[in-house]
Amino acid sequence: MTPDKLLKILSNHETWLKGAVGGKRANFSHQNLSGMSFVGLNLKLAQFTGADLRYCNFSGSDLSEADLYGANLHGANLAEATLCRADMRGTTLQDADFTRANLTEADMRSGRLIRGKTNEDGENVSTADLYQAEAEDKGKHAHSAVNLKNAKMSKTILIGAQLLGTNLTGADMSEADLENANLSGANLSRANLTRASLVKVNLQGATIKDACFKHADLNDANLVGVDLIDADITGANLPRPSLQAKPSIQQILNEHFVWIKESGAKGARANLSGEDLKGLDLSGTNLSGADLDRCKMENINLENSILVMTNFSSSVLRQAKLHKAVLEGANLANADLTQANMDEVQLGAVDLKGPDGIHTGRTWPSNLVGANLFKASMVGAHLSGANLADANLSQADLSHADLRNCNLNNTKFEGAKVQGAKFPDGFKPKLA
Repeated sequence: MTPDKLLKILSNHETWLKGAVGGKRANFSHQNLSGMSFVGLNLKLAQFTGADLRYCNFSGSDLSEADLYGANLHGANLAEATLCRADMRGTTLQDADFTRANLTEADMRSGRLIRGKTNEDGENVSTADLYQAEAEDKGKHAHSAVNLKNAKMSKTILIGAQLLGTNLTGADMSEADLENANLSGANLSRANLTRASLVKVNLQGATIKDACFKHADLNDANLVGVDLIDADITGANLPRPSLQAKPSIQQILNEHFVWIKESGAKGARANLSGEDLKGLDLSGTNLSGADLDRCKMENINLENSILVMTNFSSSVLRQAKLHKAVLEGANLANADLTQANMDEVQLGAVDLKGPDGIHTGRTWPSNLVGANLFKASMVGAHLSGANLADANLSQADLSHADLRNCNLNNTKFEGAKVQGAKFPDGFKPKLA
């Protein structure tokens, strides 16, 4: 499109917006406008369906209620632009800059475009390069690199949006609808998600340092690799461990997460003594200091969880998943861990701190006295300093595990695999 024709369309659009005679709504659908400048223009209600808008400059422009369905905004500059209620379904946003943009009630759901061949003037048109807001390379999803730093996205509709690796530092997404959105690997540092709907959102591996999730709905959210201690979750509805979990258990867990975050000033330490937690998915959660003694926890998933000084005494953890869990200083005395997966688990001593947060120089070792670890997989487990007196490690896989400085008085090792394992000086396990 020639600059003269572009300017004419923009002039007619302004006239149309004013309701004056001779005006006409701007229609750039399927046009190749890559690299064009629209700085500070009033493009409210303009049509850009399937348009090629790569590297365009829309900084400071008004795109409220504009139709950007299926448009390619790769590398576009939308800094300080207004996109209130804009239709952005299926838009390609890779490398676009939305710094301080206002996307209130903008619709960024995935979408699929039916490509046309000519526009209303009979001209040949380009086809938008649709990724449905997601970069894909031979079946592997790459980070979209979308920059939404400090963006105003209050009440934005982002249902099912693909925002992998997006920079949302300081963004205001209060009351936004992010149900089923993919925010894995995203940077949400200092972001405001107060009262946001995050039901079934994927936050795996996201950075949430100093983010605000006050009263947000995180039901069924994927929080693997996310430590909620770094965020404000006051009043938030946190993920349910399982559809079978009792509401009372969920409430106790919610209070515990707040207790962890507020260092005991708010919330309450979880006391689930004797509860039935079989098969629940608590992976990636922080249950440090919780009282889980005598619980039924067969097949529970606690992978990548933080369980520092948690009490599991006499609990049944048969076939539990504890891969890479941090259990420093935990109490597992007389616990049944038969066939549990404890590969790369951290069961060393925890450094004790005083009320002032300063290290006291003392440590608190993990307690596995009398624990049944029959056929447990403990490949690469760190057990240095743990008390394993009277524990049963028969037929357990201890390959490359660290048992230095452990109390191994009357510990059973019959049939255990100990290749590469480290034991206290002079100790030789009886394997037969």
